[in-house]
Amino acid sequence: MKNIFDRFLVNLLKNANGNSSMCCVGASENFNINFKLGFWQKSEFIKLGVSYCKMLKQNISVISGGPGFGKTQTIRELANLGYRTGSEFARELIQQQLQSGGDMLPWKNIKAFQSEILNRRIGFYQSVGEHELAFCDRAIPDQLAFARFRGFEPSALLWKSARLYRYAETVFVAPPWREIYTTDQTRNENFEEACLLHQYICDTYLELGYQLTELPLTDTASRARFIIDQLKLQNK
Repeated sequence: MKNIFDRFLVNLLKNANGNSSMCCVGASENFNINFKLGFWQKSEFIKLGVSYCKMLKQNISVISGGPGFGKTQTIRELANLGYRTGSEFARELIQQQLQSGGDMLPWKNIKAFQSEILNRRIGFYQSVGEHELAFCDRAIPDQLAFARFRGFEPSALLWKSARLYRYAETVFVAPPWREIYTTDQTRNENFEEACLLHQYICDTYLELGYQLTELPLTDTASRARFIIDQLKLQNK
C-alpha cells in the first residue's frame, strides 16, 4: 500500500489542477488507481493520500530561520549526535555552481535553481523511513519565503509541494543574532536584510499551519540538546 501511495502522491503533485481527471499513477506498471481501488471515490482517495503524507510529518523536524543565525551549525551538531539530517541544499547548489562555472544560480536562472532545490528537498523527504527521526536544514516552505523576499511569485508547483509534503508540526527557528552574523560568498544579505528574510520565513510557516519554537541564543551543543528535549516533551 505504501508504494501505491508514493506513486499516487507524485502523480497528484504533477497533475492536480482542480479540473483534470485522475490519470494512472504509472502506466508502465500496468495499473491505475481507479482499477486497483475502484470502490473508492476519487475525492476520498485524494483525502486518504494527503492524510498518508501528513503521517510522515512527525519524522522530519525542520530547523529554519534567517541566514547566518546558526541553524546550519545546529544541524551539523545533530548529525554528529547520530541523527539523520538533510543539508542546506540551496547553499550547496550555489557553491557547486560557482565552483563549476554553472548558471543554475538564483541571480542567473531562478526557475532552474528553484526546480533543482525542490527536487533535492523532495528526494530527501521521500528517503526518510516511516519510523526514522530526521532533521532538515530548511525545507520546502523556505523556498516560498525566499521567493517572496526576492520579489518573485512562487510557482503553483511550489505551493502544491509545500502543502503536500508536510513536516513535523513544530518548526525550530534560529532567531536573529547580530553577534554571530557574518556574510560570505553565498550569503550577501546585511544583518537588517537577514532579519527581514527571517520574518518572511516565519510568516510563511505560520501561514502553512506550523508552530514555531525559537532556539535559545546559546552554543551549538546546547541548541541541539534543546531540540531533542523539546521533541521528547512533545512525544510524552
